[in-house]
Amino acid sequence: MTKVMERASGGVSPSSRTYVAVFRLDEPNIVAATTTTFSVTWNQTPDDASYESVFLQNVNQTTPVGATANNGTTTGATITTAALATSSGDLVIDAATCSNIGSYTTNNSFTEALEAAFPLNSSDGVVGYKFATGANETPSVTHSTTTGRQSLIGLVVRHQ
Repeated sequence: MTKVMERASGGVSPSSRTYVAVFRLDEPNIVAATTTTFSVTWNQTPDDASYESVFLQNVNQTTPVGATANNGTTTGATITTAALATSSGDLVIDAATCSNIGSYTTNNSFTEALEAAFPLNSSDGVVGYKFATGANETPSVTHSTTTGRQSLIGLVVRHQ
């Protein structure tokens, strides 16, 4: 798998930060996979982790990822990235984590695809998406608490 982007917010110890990342596994490596399991090697082992996956079709195989942006904060309910340039038919994805439990709302007409369930119930995560029309899109989420650290990433998956 190839890391596309990542964002961390907060301190250096796992209990005082949030982290969100996107990885890509291309078609030849999907075909070459021999099992359905994967293992993660961490620089610093987190207190809690959740993994989500998605399979996409009609994606530009040569340059699948367009614009990207990220943001991190140590306080506040709403977090937003810079606007992302898109083309009609692209898919814009946002993903965020918060160091507190609660619930997320996706903003700017993004559809919430999944609110992550962290095994220790110590934090939250969310993934949202929006089909682009060619206008700039701004990933943004709001958490139900205002005191947690948050990390947010946004990326454009280019249409074929």
